[in-house]
Amino acid sequence: MRVVWKTYLRLLGYVRPYALGMALAVFCMAVLSATTMVYAFLSGPLLASLLRGDAGALGEVAVWVPQLKDVINRGDKQALMLLLPLLLLGVAAVKGVAYAGQFVLIRGIGQRVMADLRNALFDKMLTLPVSFHETRQRGDLMARFTSDVQNVEQSVTDASADAIRHALQVVGLVIQAFLIDWQLAAACFISVPATFWPVSRFGRFLKRVGSEGQARIGQMTSQVQETLHGIRVVQAFGGEEAARTGYREQARRFVRLMDRSVLARGLYSPTMEILGVIGIGILLRYAGGRIVAGELSAERFISFITCMFLLYAPIKAIGKLSTYVINGVASAERLFEVLDAPITIADKPDARALTRARGEVTFRDIRFRYVGDEVLRGVDLTVRAGEVVALVGPSGSGKTTLLALLPRFHDPVRGQVLLDGVDVRDYRLRDLRRQIATVTQDTVLFHATVRENIRYGRPDATDADVEAAARAAHAWEFIAALPRGLDTLLGENGVNLSGGQRQRVAIARALIRDAPILILDEATSALDTESESHVQAALNNLMKGRTTLMIAHRLSTVRRADRIVVLEAGQVVEEGGHEALLARGGTYARLAAHGERNADVDALAG
Repeated sequence: MRVVWKTYLRLLGYVRPYALGMALAVFCMAVLSATTMVYAFLSGPLLASLLRGDAGALGEVAVWVPQLKDVINRGDKQALMLLLPLLLLGVAAVKGVAYAGQFVLIRGIGQRVMADLRNALFDKMLTLPVSFHETRQRGDLMARFTSDVQNVEQSVTDASADAIRHALQVVGLVIQAFLIDWQLAAACFISVPATFWPVSRFGRFLKRVGSEGQARIGQMTSQVQETLHGIRVVQAFGGEEAARTGYREQARRFVRLMDRSVLARGLYSPTMEILGVIGIGILLRYAGGRIVAGELSAERFISFITCMFLLYAPIKAIGKLSTYVINGVASAERLFEVLDAPITIADKPDARALTRARGEVTFRDIRFRYVGDEVLRGVDLTVRAGEVVALVGPSGSGKTTLLALLPRFHDPVRGQVLLDGVDVRDYRLRDLRRQIATVTQDTVLFHATVRENIRYGRPDATDADVEAAARAAHAWEFIAALPRGLDTLLGENGVNLSGGQRQRVAIARALIRDAPILILDEATSALDTESESHVQAALNNLMKGRTTLMIAHRLSTVRRADRIVVLEAGQVVEEGGHEALLARGGTYARLAAHGERNADVDALAG
């Protein structure tokens, strides 16, 4: 329970910038509590006066309402019957304004707090290293933005606001009860500690269920996202039934978990109600004896009972609110897990600025591992400025990992990556990555216009720059034929374009960036011959005057390189030109021969 409150207090820290609005809301809640006390105060004297047919019981009320005192003194029953409804209406009006004020203020603050929390979460996601995203399910991260944030919102707005309002009402009514008759109040509230145990037990259980439930939602979301992303593969391989069975099993486990939660919440309310009724029964027995003995007036007892009944609703509500708070805390812990995740790839305090690099890249004794065995084992490689180097090797030899070290998607476990003779860790990260343009096999396009996708490479690019990049990328012809040209909205990941067209838009994006270093990761391996010819022509334009590091499996692409570097088991085993490496009869020759045996004479296969 201590951890729960620690997390909740941290969550409420996001309210601090809106302290003035919160103070006004609390003031409105205090007014709301005071009007509830007035209702309890009026109930006994009003009811007693109506039953007796005289205004004698209204003496205490008349002390606070001078007009009522004049009416009582005159004995004017007609005026009394008119004044009493107006008195109640006035109290109701004040209560209504106070309720509306606190509701609007709290909800407004809640929306702003949630926006701040979402912004903080999104900002942190952008700064967390690639290794973090590679080890997390995308659906689970998305669930933190959706269901987790919704739970936190309910906890911060509904639960916290209602808790403050109900707590003020409880405090006010308890004070009122002691003012009416302290002996009755003491007898009544002595049983309150008995309710703490069930509240604590229910709270711990619901927190555990809430945490597990959010984790299961994340798993289900991830499964849906993966299935939809690979729907063509699912349908092509007849995997619909397996996907359906897997998802239904996840849903069944979630429902069973929620059944336990629903049962606990269903038992909570009647448990608290039974405890309340037991307390009221004891109270009636004790108060009845005092009324018979003449120690307690009827109107005071009615006012006291009204206090007790008015107390029941906020106390019961506070009990229910604890479930929302606990669920919110469980979700907040998941959010804080991301917000507190260490940023392992970051600028040094004295990081160097870099305007434009010459483009010389050196990998010096590079060692790297993800988990378990090393992926790179002492790689040494120097790429001269303007040189085109092709990396080839069997699958799992470390090609993609090596290139991922240059823009610092990862840092090596040992060794250095140098750019123009300076360790890349000494540069400002933003400046370093501005020196590099990347085109990969798995082209990523955004759900935006063609113009916005190309301009993503350089946001300040002019329309003329965008068109020039599109022409150089051999993309202008098909872009001009689109319904709205550059302003055509692409579907998610450019689904409205063919594979070759998507690649040429990505090349245009890299061209407009005008970076001195280019990374090509199998940029043509998944294309047909016609698409490849267009893409290769675009790549030739892109590679001019740039240091290029490419991963390629097509011999037609590899032959164009100034130098071929062969990796195997995380080490450089061969370097040289195409013909020289074939003549050597080593790993490169074996890969080429393997491709020929598998009827793809243009492929290097592992």
